[in-house]
Amino acid sequence: MTAATVSGQVLDPEGRPVSHASVYLVRTPVNMPDTALQTDAEGRFVLGLHTPGVYRLGVTAQGHPSLEQDVTVAEGEPITLTLHLGATP
Repeated sequence: MTAATVSGQVLDPEGRPVSHASVYLVRTPVNMPDTALQTDAEGRFVLGLHTPGVYRLGVTAQGHPSLEQDVTVAEGEPITLTLHLGATP
């Protein structure tokens, strides 16, 4: 059973989609296998997470600074993110 689906889009500093960016879990609320995926041609990704809690997502893409962002996952609540590479937090 999936607690929530985290989906979103990775954009460059000018707001253009970043295809083939790596989206991965840096920190999770429970031990789990390494999880990583690549964005599609429009910079989109979908990640199913099984345990509620705070996750730290990381994003890397060639030619862009990496990004890390915390995401709080609640049972059954889908989350949609827009992640801007090169943006100042």
